[in-house]
Parts: sequence; structure tokens; C-alpha cells
Amino acid sequence: INNAGRLYNSNSNLVITGDGSGANAYYTINSNGSIVSVNVLNYGIDYTSTPSVTANGSNSVAATFDVLLAFANNTSGNVDVGILTLTV
Repeated sequence: INNAGRLYNSNSNLVITGDGSGANAYYTINSNGSIVSVNVLNYGIDYTSTPSVTANGSNSVAATFDVLLAFANNTSGNVDVGILTLTV
């Protein structure tokens, strides 16, 4: 874990901002409000650079995330770039 943050008050979706679209992930917390896991629900497409990932929380100490992008050919022969892994 890079930086799990603390004082998050509930499990929630992550905010993923970048030049691609469709990526969706959520995090889970422990009893201290630290993020303990991240689950990617949709890898998204068309990212040309690493997106910014944030966890929203009031009065929380910000967590930081590492993002690994993956390249794959889609059914039309174009290269799609999506989030392969997202770790806290």
C-alpha cells in the first residue's frame, strides 16, 4: 500500500479523471477509515496517459494511488488503453 489515507467514513467510488473514458472503481475501508482495497469495475478506454485517481471524503487524510495502464486490441482492430490495476 502506497498511502492508504485515513478517516474515510464509508466505502465509495473513486473519481478517475483523464483523457480516456469509462473507467470505474471503488474502494473499501477498515475500521480506522483507511482504504484497504480497490476494485476496478470497468477498465475504461482511450487513455493516452495515466489518469488522476482520488477518493472523496470529508475530513479525511488523502490516500494516493498507483495506476497501471494496459494496452489491448479491440474488435475493430484499434488499440484500447484502459486501467489494468489500481492500487492504494
